[in-house]
Amino acid sequence: MRDESMAVRWGDRLLGFLVTMNLVVAGGFALALVASGVWERALLAQLTSKYGGQVEATMLVWTMRALVMAGIVAVLPVDRCLRALRGVVASVRMGDPFDPRNARRATTIGWGLLAIQLLDLGFGLASWLIVRAGADAAGWQPSIGGWLSVLVAFVLARVFAAGVRLRDDLEGTV
Repeated sequence: MRDESMAVRWGDRLLGFLVTMNLVVAGGFALALVASGVWERALLAQLTSKYGGQVEATMLVWTMRALVMAGIVAVLPVDRCLRALRGVVASVRMGDPFDPRNARRATTIGWGLLAIQLLDLGFGLASWLIVRAGADAAGWQPSIGGWLSVLVAFVLARVFAAGVRLRDDLEGTV
C-alpha cells in the first residue's frame, strides 16, 4: 500500500533540496579555501590590524583553512545521511517500510552522524586553540542531541532488521 501522504511527499522534496544545498555548501567551502590563498596577504593584514600583533595571524589563517577543509570533508557524511534517509522515505512511499535495505540505510545514517560528531569535536578543538591564541572564535559545546542521534540511528537499524525478520517469518507462516 503506497503512502502518498503530504508529509512523505514533502519530506522527499525537502531531502532532495537538502542534497542539492549540501553540494552548494561544498562549493562555497571550496571557494573560501581558494579565496584564502588568493587574498592571503589582505587576510593577514586584516588580522594583524585587528589584533595588533597580539595573535599570530598566520596561525589563524591556517586554522581557518583547516576548518574550511573540515567543512568540505563533512559534506560526504551529510550527503550519505541525506541520500540514505531519502531511500527510507522512498520505501515508505512505496508502502514497504521494512525493506531490507532500510536496515543498511539506517546503519549508514548512524555512521554518517558519528563522522559528523567527530568532525564537530575537531571544530571544538580548533575553536579552543583560536581562543587560547587570543583571537575571537565562535563558542562551542558538545552536541548531546547529536550524540543521541547517532545512538538512535543504530538502534533504528536494529529495529528495521528485526521488522524484516518478523515480516519474513509472518509471510512464511501464511
